[in-house]
Amino acid sequence: MVLWCCQAEEPPDAVQLPLEGSEFVPGNATEAPVEGEITVTVAKTKEMRTLGVDFLLKTDAHFMTVKKIDEGGLVGQWNKSANSAMQIRLEDKVYEVNGKAGTAEELAQAVRVNEAVELKVRRGP
Repeated sequence: MVLWCCQAEEPPDAVQLPLEGSEFVPGNATEAPVEGEITVTVAKTKEMRTLGVDFLLKTDAHFMTVKKIDEGGLVGQWNKSANSAMQIRLEDKVYEVNGKAGTAEELAQAVRVNEAVELKVRRGP
């Protein structure tokens, strides 16, 4: 089973899980401790409540795959100001949220409920 998270109305047989809230926090990326990995932190505000990212969630996976990035969302804003090596890209895999690993659904839930979101990302595919 595949779950589609968070913004797009596709694919038609998937479940959409909206991720509410978010705020761009400049300068909160760390250099990748391992080649091909980055850490990005964004914080939600009253004005910006969405990351602006569609994730593909596979029920047997321990990561979320980035399928779409809305330039007006927090991740899109992050990407506009970050150097290219620190940007989140399509097909990247989010494998940890706020220091915790888990299933794709657990990661999506962590993004939804936390005001500050630290994403550990591995380069896709």
